Amino acid sequence: MKKTILLIIILISSIFCLNTYKKSYNAYISNGNYKTLLYKTLLVWNDNKSFNEIKRELTQNKHILKVHHSYNFQNGLESMIFRNNNISGELWIYNISQENIPKIVYGDYFPDNKNYYIICPQNFLPTLDFYKIRYSLNSDIINSNQLLNQTIPFSYYGSYDENMKREKFDIDLKVVGVYENNNQNIDEYVCYVNEKTLNKIANDIYSKEFMQSQNDSIIEVDKLENMEYVEKELKNLGYNFSPMIYLNTNKIEHINNFITLCNIILFITLFIISTIYFFKKKVTKKINTIKKDITSKILFKFIYLQLKDILGIYFLSLIFTLLIILFINVLLFFYPLLLEKIKIIYDLKNLVYIFFLLFISKLTAIFLEFINIYKKQKTL
Repeated sequence: MKKTILLIIILISSIFCLNTYKKSYNAYISNGNYKTLLYKTLLVWNDNKSFNEIKRELTQNKHILKVHHSYNFQNGLESMIFRNNNISGELWIYNISQENIPKIVYGDYFPDNKNYYIICPQNFLPTLDFYKIRYSLNSDIINSNQLLNQTIPFSYYGSYDENMKREKFDIDLKVVGVYENNNQNIDEYVCYVNEKTLNKIANDIYSKEFMQSQNDSIIEVDKLENMEYVEKELKNLGYNFSPMIYLNTNKIEHINNFITLCNIILFITLFIISTIYFFKKKVTKKINTIKKDITSKILFKFIYLQLKDILGIYFLSLIFTLLIILFINVLLFFYPLLLEKIKIIYDLKNLVYIFFLLFISKLTAIFLEFINIYKKQKTL
């Protein structure tokens, strides 16, 4: 009997953990990755068309927000103002359309394209070391609200020459906005700049000959669900393309389907095993007592004893499950390879479903006992 109880507890814990993983993973994808810029961008090229031709043709597509030169879409900066013993003062910048910039909580979008502007995250941690971002101290995080309307000096570097040296360039950027961090994705090191800023950086670090020879483009798509449509259109127009980051939606669907199948199997197994367990508890004597004196008091006592059996296993399972929750939290907190901001979302509604399943299995066991008694009496 003890082995049966242990098996029931393991089944309940497995259901809880599987559904917690599913809920957390889906929330991470939908709230984090699906809203990340790079999942909605494509590198596009056509050797027979110039950049201006590509831009003119692709901007006619209603789902394409902006077409960039590949060399003035993103780059890296650093600032000595932010550097200390823990953070390097490095950050990554993007030149993107207003629609794709996260929600601005302080300040505003770029007022014009005549000067050099930057929009930074509310919780700003300028370092490209993801481990430090994930496990940084609160004292290292910069509140960008304090930087609003300030002009900050930044530096960037050209390519290495034959002597393995790089020329250093300087630029002053005015902080005009502060955007809200994504609580499901690392963006503490990501800032956004206007087109003029990245054009200046590209002109400084690349030669005119190089820029003129490049027709590779980066396009921004309005929504992730429109990516497939845009890709089909690009193919029909004769373009080559490659996602900046590939998101395998089929894999996500397969994971969800697999967990759903496991849930069905586990719930059915739990029902069968718990029914067998309750049946073996032999409620025959209790039923015979009720047959002799069917009063509300005896009936209440009978129901109470049945619920007591259910609650005994249920709360024992709950304690075991809580220990697993504690273990998961400790594991995720100390596991150094999980660098993303994965928020664990516990699917507590399954514990309610499990309780009702145990209750139904108990009633099933009682019904089977009644049948068993009836058959025995009939043979007498």
